[in-house]
Amino acid sequence: MAMPQGRVSVRKNPNPNGPAPRRTHLWSFGDQQPGTTMAKLKDIVLASDLIDRLENESSEARASNKFTEDGLRDHVLNFAATKVAPALYRNRQKLAAAKQEAAAQREKLALKVDKSDSYAFARRQRKLDLLLQMSEKDRHAVVERVDALDPDLAIAIVELDVPAQMLGLSAAVCNLIKERLLREQHGEAVDRLAELETAIKAAEENNEARLAEVMQMTGVYDPAKFAELAKPHVQEAPWLRKYGDVVHVVDLDSRIARVATPEEAASGVYYKDFAEYQRARTG
Repeated sequence: MAMPQGRVSVRKNPNPNGPAPRRTHLWSFGDQQPGTTMAKLKDIVLASDLIDRLENESSEARASNKFTEDGLRDHVLNFAATKVAPALYRNRQKLAAAKQEAAAQREKLALKVDKSDSYAFARRQRKLDLLLQMSEKDRHAVVERVDALDPDLAIAIVELDVPAQMLGLSAAVCNLIKERLLREQHGEAVDRLAELETAIKAAEENNEARLAEVMQMTGVYDPAKFAELAKPHVQEAPWLRKYGDVVHVVDLDSRIARVATPEEAASGVYYKDFAEYQRARTG
């Protein structure tokens, strides 16, 4: 098991007299191949140096005695908007791309059930009917033994595709049953996806905690206002769309979609519409 990396709070030295420090996740997935999505997520999770740079700049500027209080506040805000926040907003673009990759992987992990075999389907439904006729106590005793559950019954529960409570079952147990079936069919791909989704969640929560910390440190609490200050300094990831098998860039300046260069295709992000594009940029 890899040794966790990082730190558990946004700031290296939280103010003991201030509000409770924002917590951050550690990185628990070890080294990653450079350039991969997991490597990019690792960089986001461990990007504590962004906050450290802002703290150091603020401390050094104050110690220099070159600024009035208003001047100091403006200096720190300018540093945050030009040197720190752009990286946090670019991380949002990287996270949008990672989420798309995870969604594509999950789509490939669809449970495969042979529905052409009417006899097998009838057999599974009969077993499900018998389960649902049991008392609630007996029913839960059967399904909670997920690893030992009759494969026919496991498939019947999942393929019915209705809310667990309609079957009188626990949603958590039904999810475990589905995970078991997916793992039986797809093996390690299920674990790789779970690792990717966990890494995305950690990276996103760390990034948003740092952005909130930067706004608090600069006294700008309106996310839209702060995003507007940083906008001129954020290098945008190209907005990609596919037309057939060809990747295009949506060029908002010229209002056209043109064929993407290899570099744009590698660094860009697919958005389904302008609203999703805007959310990735400013949240």
